[in-house]
Amino acid sequence: MSLVINSNMTASRSALNLNRANDLLRKSMLRLSSGKRIINPADDAGGLAVGLKLQSALRRTAATKHNIQNGVSYLQMQDGALKVVGSVLDRMAELKSYSNDITKNEQDRQNYNYEFKELQEQLVELRRSKFNGISLFSTNEFDPDLVKIITTEDGLSGSVDLNRKGLFENLKSKYGADGELNSGSHGSYRQL
Repeated sequence: MSLVINSNMTASRSALNLNRANDLLRKSMLRLSSGKRIINPADDAGGLAVGLKLQSALRRTAATKHNIQNGVSYLQMQDGALKVVGSVLDRMAELKSYSNDITKNEQDRQNYNYEFKELQEQLVELRRSKFNGISLFSTNEFDPDLVKIITTEDGLSGSVDLNRKGLFENLKSKYGADGELNSGSHGSYRQL
């Protein structure tokens, strides 16, 4: 008995070409739906490596931009606190002038002195201000803790160091220049 195998070569070729066309169509649809030319490493290994390096560089650049924006926010907070300090000091000088007015009685002077002391306490609170846990102002004259802002992708070649000054270091006058808000030259509580 003889065995006969019937094969249709045309149908086999058509099926093979149909499978190849379906695979190419599937890859094209994946590329179109993802928006990427390289779907898996087999498509273009070199191109994939270059693409991954570019994505990594973009992420580092975005992180650097975020660091710089945080530094700007820190400086804006410090600037805002200093503007409030300026307003408080202006009001304290105004109260001093009012207190020296000869037409004021003792009750008026006590009221001015009370507000003056409240403003002093506000200055002490401003001195303790923090931005995300970092003090806006130094608590000692020579602050070894610099606020460092990284400005480059590698984190090594570029940075900005911010020296924080104490809030009361530059507020020196004949009323007290010792950096302690409530002490005067005689060690008494500073009043108007």
